[in-house]
Parts: sequence; structure tokens; C-alpha cells
Amino acid sequence: MLFIYCYDGVEDKFPHYLSRLWEQPVLMLDISGEDFSLFRGTNSSDVYRRYDEFEASWVTPAPLRSHSVTLQPFTKSCIGVATRQKYKVTFHVVLVDFVRLACLIAGIILFFSAGPLSRNVIFYYSSGITIGVLASLLIILFVASRFIPKKIGAYSVLIGGTSVILYFFQFLWKNIQSVLQEYQTYVIAYIVSAAAISFAVCYKKGPVTDVKTLSLIQWSMQLVALVGVYCGTQVEEASIVILALVVGMNMIPSLPCASFMKRVWRRRFPPKVRLLTEEEYRKQGEEETRKALQQLRGYCQSPSCSPWRTVSRLQTPTKSVQASSSQISQASGIMHLSSR
Repeated sequence: MLFIYCYDGVEDKFPHYLSRLWEQPVLMLDISGEDFSLFRGTNSSDVYRRYDEFEASWVTPAPLRSHSVTLQPFTKSCIGVATRQKYKVTFHVVLVDFVRLACLIAGIILFFSAGPLSRNVIFYYSSGITIGVLASLLIILFVASRFIPKKIGAYSVLIGGTSVILYFFQFLWKNIQSVLQEYQTYVIAYIVSAAAISFAVCYKKGPVTDVKTLSLIQWSMQLVALVGVYCGTQVEEASIVILALVVGMNMIPSLPCASFMKRVWRRRFPPKVRLLTEEEYRKQGEEETRKALQQLRGYCQSPSCSPWRTVSRLQTPTKSVQASSSQISQASGIMHLSSR
């Protein structure tokens, strides 16, 4: 038996709907067990069509099964409930969807910090380990599929299609807590092993140093951040305006608001100063000494230099000349040895 519940949405116009940027209508279904199916549509006819398609054919995508369904706040949307059990439906409106708000804030922060993060060593290892742990699941599935006969695998994909895959992930997500509790030792062993292998691979490869690769990583992170900003509000126009402001502030750093935000960001998160190595310190000392000696020779050979006037200003000319001569000779000797 199918019952349909529709929400007409709010028809506020600009600028009144700006107060509903993070508003979220929610339909709650109080029912025992999992013997029910939900069908989403833009109107009643669309819901009936999806229900008829599901009843007529068994090779269809798995229906929605959830006790909490979100609805569109500004457009009409309908939910069909198909079940033979008794249930209770409640409707309420969440004034602030903190998930969307957090998505917007995280997207803006990630967009402006993509450059430093792409060159951060800690971020390199942490992201590499995370990707390694998640990607190893695909490797396990690929290896397991090699042991399945080709005919059986082909028939299972042909018959089940996406329904089997969606049902598997839905079942895994709903029972993830019980899986973690029952197989806690195996899950921890898998995560530690995959993390250790991923860390070893990242350590062997080393952080990315190629400028073009770093730029690609930064642009990819900024693209993900823009997607998060776009999904951060319920109003599409507001999301587009925020996207334009974020991109404009990044492309035109001379804007007052952009420079202010960057000053606040640098004051809160100052850039890390890299210390010189011993070899770099020695080379920089030799280079600066060479420049200082050249400037001193140029000044002494210039007409503006008056040796007698300089000597007359010294209290002990003999000691000053001897000290300067010894320092210059030592510096020249060090430069001569390093050049050899």
C-alpha cells in the first residue's frame, strides 16, 4: 500500500528567502523494522510512476529506506511510503542545517589555504595515508574478483546491476557500528597495516617538489572547496554570489576585504620560516662577504672617500687599521680556500 506526502515549499522572493539559507525541512518516519520502501518525486504522478516501475520490474535500483528524509525548502517535493506495517509520520523544519553551514565554512577555509596545504609535509603524509587506507579496499575487491568465475561474475552484474551494489553499501552503512564492534581486532589490524604501508610509500617517494604538480594539487583542492561552498546553502543564487566573491578575492588580492582577510589569516597562522642548512649557511656567508668586500673596495676607490679624513676621526688609527686589515685578509683567505 502506497501513501504519498507532499511539501509545497516556501515561495518567498528576494531578499526574504536569504533568511532561509540553511533551512531544512525534514520528514521523520517512525516505523519498526526495515519492511518499507520510500519513493521520491517532484509530484504525486512522479512518485506513482517510480512505484509502478519498481513493482513491474525486479531489475531496478534499490528503493530508498531511511527513517529521516530531507525535502527541498523552495520547491514542491513528494515522498511515497510503501509498507504494510503501521507507522507514524512527523514533519518539522530545521532552522539551521549545521552540516551545510559547516560545509560552507570549511569550503572557504580550504580554498584560501589550498596553496600552503599543498606544500605542507604533514598534510602530504596524512592525505597519503588516508587515501592509501581507502584505496586498499578497492585493491582487496579487485583481488577477490579474480577468484570469482567470469561467467558467475558477469551474470551477477547483469542480473543485480546497481541494485546489488547500492543494497550492499546501504547494508554496510547501517550495520557499520555492529561490524566495528564484532570485528574490532581485524578492523584495527587492517587500518594499521594499510597506514604503515601507505606511510612507507609516501616516505620513499618524498614530498612533492615539482611546481606543476603542486599547482595541480592546489587547483584540485580549490575545486573541491568550491563544490563545498556551492552546497553550503539552500539558495542557488546565494551560493553563486559567494562563489564569485571567493574567486574574485583570490584573483584580485588588492581588494580591501581580501587584504584584510589575508592579514588576519597570516597573523593567526604565520608562515613557517625554514632554517638554513649548514651548507646553505656557509654559501650565504661567503656570498655576503664577497659583496661586502666589493662594496668596500668600490667606496675606497671612489672620489668621495677621503682616507685622511677617516683616519683623523679615529681615536687610535693604528689599532683600527691593523684590525681592519686582519679581518679583510681573513675573509679573503676563506674565500680563496673555498674557491679552491
